[in-house]
Amino acid sequence: MISLSGLIPIMGALYLGPIFLQQAQGRTALESGLTTFPEAFGVLLTVPLAGVLYARVGPRLIVGCGLTGVSAVLLLLAACDDRTGL
Repeated sequence: MISLSGLIPIMGALYLGPIFLQQAQGRTALESGLTTFPEAFGVLLTVPLAGVLYARVGPRLIVGCGLTGVSAVLLLLAACDDRTGL
């Protein structure tokens, strides 16, 4: 259940971010894609780190920090409007 409660906001942000850039800010699909593409590098860098941390501290701390981070980013995204810069 914890995985699902963490996955829903992340997937929502990954889905709505490019749509916001295209619809609200009028950016092209290429600009939107190039802006959100670095998220893939973030995943590539953090997955091995999470594996090492999982063995040391367990899942509770990792999931708690991850959900806290996602909550902070979603709160920042809630303050975005059509004049917000990249």
